[in-house]
Amino acid sequence: MKANQVLSWVFVLGLLASGVLLHALEVTPYQEIVEYDLPTNAIVMEQWDYPTVPFSLGPGTPGLSASFQALPDNDVRNPPDTHGAVGLNHIVTMLNTEVRIQNRDGTTNYSTMSLNHFWTNGTGGVIFSSSAFDPRLIYDPFAHRWIATAVADAQSASSAILFAVSQTSDPLGAWYRIKLDVDDTNTRWADFPYLGFNKNWIVVSAVMLLNSGADAGIPKVWAFNRTNVFSGGTNHTVISPSANPYLVPALTYDREEETLYFLQHSSPASGTIRMSKMTGTPSSPVFTVTDIYPKTDPWRGTSGTSNLAPQTNTTQNLHVGDSRIQSVLMRNGTLWTTHTIFMPLASTGITPYSAVQWWQIDLDGRPLQVHRIGSQAMYCAYPSIAVNRHNDMLLGFAMFSSNMHPSAGYAFRAFTDPAGTLRPMGTLKAGEGAYWKTRVDTRNRWGDYSAACVDPINDADLWTIQEYSLPHVGDLVNNSGRWSTWWGKVSVQVPSNDHFTNALAISGFTGTNTNTTIRATLDTGEPNHLGFTNTPSIWYSWTAPTNGNVNFTTLISSAGYLDTTLAVYTGSSITNLTLVTSNDDGRVPLSSLTFNATSNTTYKIALSTKNWDGEVVLRWIQALTPEIVTQPVPSSVVVGQSITFSSTAIGLPAPTYQWRKNGVNISGATSSTYTINNAQAGHAGTYSVVASNFGGSNTSSNAYLTVYSTAAATLEAFNYTNNSFRFFNDGVTGYTYIIEASTNLTNWVAVSTNIAPFTFTNAVTTNFPYRFFRTKY
Repeated sequence: MKANQVLSWVFVLGLLASGVLLHALEVTPYQEIVEYDLPTNAIVMEQWDYPTVPFSLGPGTPGLSASFQALPDNDVRNPPDTHGAVGLNHIVTMLNTEVRIQNRDGTTNYSTMSLNHFWTNGTGGVIFSSSAFDPRLIYDPFAHRWIATAVADAQSASSAILFAVSQTSDPLGAWYRIKLDVDDTNTRWADFPYLGFNKNWIVVSAVMLLNSGADAGIPKVWAFNRTNVFSGGTNHTVISPSANPYLVPALTYDREEETLYFLQHSSPASGTIRMSKMTGTPSSPVFTVTDIYPKTDPWRGTSGTSNLAPQTNTTQNLHVGDSRIQSVLMRNGTLWTTHTIFMPLASTGITPYSAVQWWQIDLDGRPLQVHRIGSQAMYCAYPSIAVNRHNDMLLGFAMFSSNMHPSAGYAFRAFTDPAGTLRPMGTLKAGEGAYWKTRVDTRNRWGDYSAACVDPINDADLWTIQEYSLPHVGDLVNNSGRWSTWWGKVSVQVPSNDHFTNALAISGFTGTNTNTTIRATLDTGEPNHLGFTNTPSIWYSWTAPTNGNVNFTTLISSAGYLDTTLAVYTGSSITNLTLVTSNDDGRVPLSSLTFNATSNTTYKIALSTKNWDGEVVLRWIQALTPEIVTQPVPSSVVVGQSITFSSTAIGLPAPTYQWRKNGVNISGATSSTYTINNAQAGHAGTYSVVASNFGGSNTSSNAYLTVYSTAAATLEAFNYTNNSFRFFNDGVTGYTYIIEASTNLTNWVAVSTNIAPFTFTNAVTTNFPYRFFRTKY
């Protein structure tokens, strides 16, 4: 153990109701996991550079939203080598025996032909091969083309690679087909091809075996210029890497990724696989065999016996292959792969069982997740893997057990599930009979591989095609067994307003709505909002209640780091939209836009999150221009005193205020009140306030402020009439003054309190022969 390694332990995980033991791993960076008082049925795994993630089982596996037969056994060839793909309007199954084109729910079979018939020149004339085998088929969701390959003429100097691309998204239409001789020396033939692609190339890799069958083979790669072959060209580069055979190119779903990655099984005894790369230009690819070896706990590469997997009602076990990599894909900057392994290790002396192992690997080779599914109670093999844009994952595989017929299974993990976990497996299609078909040799062979893919319509739903057994023909004897293939789809939950046609209706002058962009998808024909090419959105529909400015803003998010975009359109269909306005503030999470809405016009709002998905809040408010309901009042003060002006305005949204003196804005005076402390002569003037929102503004009436140097009042305009004495008290307007009277200039009595200016009248003069008056404040 190295000095920087830490000792840790993995404890036994529970048995599921199905009897399948799931094995996961919990490790820290540069950590070695060893056995320490573990139960005998625990699996101990070793991992390097692996983040610590506690193990826990997720909730139940989702049910199938589509499930139907693909192609049954026509008793022509064994095994079927199950493969196929899903397009916008069709599903294509491609086996060693036949090719079938169906609609997406399996209710209509448009075409069924032999595999050899598929490999014609497209006119029905020249036959490319009468012995095509090992077919592969994928659907390119960016170019919307079908891509197929197969090999032909095994153990022959005429061995060939067959390659085809559809000219449109319709597999029933025309195809471009290419046939390539695989070996100029005519000493080797091609076997077991794989398909991969990225923005630059479509790649076929195969293992080259001696015609005599006397070696393990060497790899060979054909890199087709992707743009060229989609136009009917044949430009390609042939590469013979110095590597082990069975190089598996990635199906690259990161649209702009320049590097095409390869994985291959390396050393089961050391728990390693190997990464390689293709770089360069479309016409000049460069293949690099790296020293990058993602690593986990060791496994057996083969079972050590020809027929291993059990089935019910017979002692005829099935052959389940070896641990070569089955499929690789690149998604969201990481690689995903899966293969069959055999456990426990040979040193235990225990009869092995087959299990499925899947990986998520960083591009520097660090495994991010590794997980195994299988046990002595349930053998699993021949897996395929699909991952959608959200990092939800589907595994499809074959299942074998002593208490059931050979069946098709699947397992799912949501991107929100804890790392390194898988939900309990489900049955895609239960086997219906015992299977026994050796034909060529003593191996009771099942299909060599299977397929899984993402739905190109929404880049969210996940499909797989797997093999299962049909009832055998007559008594169970050799070659009486029959197989069939089955399609299944797992639909993931998406927002209710994910699609334009399901836009959520919002209404009124103002409101908020909390929703999620988790698993939001792009509609077919949806515009690239603000020019971004990957902004799946949720949709809202709002009808303006009146004319005037309206504001839409994303307020908060559940994660607090989502980068949102907003776009507003008019139009009745996703393909007939007119942009009104859009916004990407470049701030997290805020996006905000304002436009002048027309009464009774319906607007469609697309809300997207650029960097990740999560919960978002949309606020909308249509402005009502502010109205002043309380005007400021003219006032007078004495030097050194304070005065407060106030005003009230209503509007939607609530108005902001700006006080002005003599028509000029007062800095910092932005509340509904304005106070002057320690008034001076220079404060005298006309005061008003402007109330504003994005709907407009209104200005209050003017209120004049008089500033007096003193509050002392003068008594003037004396008058005596009708036995009444009166005079005028002239002081600071609005001030309260007290009028006092005295008959001797010594004793004073308050006789009136009033607010200046006012007139005082002494109506009882007959009671006083004389009287003195004064004013106080």
